[in-house]
Amino acid sequence: MIVYVESNFVLELAFLRDDHASAQRILEHSEAQRLRLLMPAFCGGEPYESMIRRAKDRRSLQSRLDQEIRELSRSQPYIDIGTVSQNLTSILAKSADEEKSRLDAALLRIIQAAEIIPLDGQALKQSLDFQVNLGLSPQDAIVFASIKAHLDTASLDEPKVLITKNAKDFLIPDITDLLTHANCKLLTRFSDGAGYIESVITPPN
Repeated sequence: MIVYVESNFVLELAFLRDDHASAQRILEHSEAQRLRLLMPAFCGGEPYESMIRRAKDRRSLQSRLDQEIRELSRSQPYIDIGTVSQNLTSILAKSADEEKSRLDAALLRIIQAAEIIPLDGQALKQSLDFQVNLGLSPQDAIVFASIKAHLDTASLDEPKVLITKNAKDFLIPDITDLLTHANCKLLTRFSDGAGYIESVITPPN
């Protein structure tokens, strides 16, 4: 069985989001070689862009918070607020380093367990068509073009599933039709993906 994932699979595992336990199950099945996990190479960089944006937003929040604390501490009723707020500012300060470490670890584990779909000129060219014909963003178009390129070479008989939380952009008739013709399901929750995968790879009693 072939399972395609993209950037939000990395983010789910790295940042322990609400469905990370299901993503973990999928990764463990891949590590046990019960399935073939595939991820476009482009998806290795996208999570770092998200992490950098988060870190920048937190630095901005920390700066505003420090400024407000300084102002409040000038007032007698709030003179001790600096001490009270130390834990929060400390968490904000070190969160970026901790998230970078978790993201590095998650990506390394995925690379060791998955097949990485290379990004070549043909996929980039097709991504331009997908931007126009499917209304995808440049990033989503590159991801889908990479997956579509692999689908074109895969056996029709082998069950396949694309799991993405990006339902808004991928769950459209044109894309689901392309996937259906390649014997590939589209699921938008990792819990649904894990359940479907286990129904395929686990023989009935």
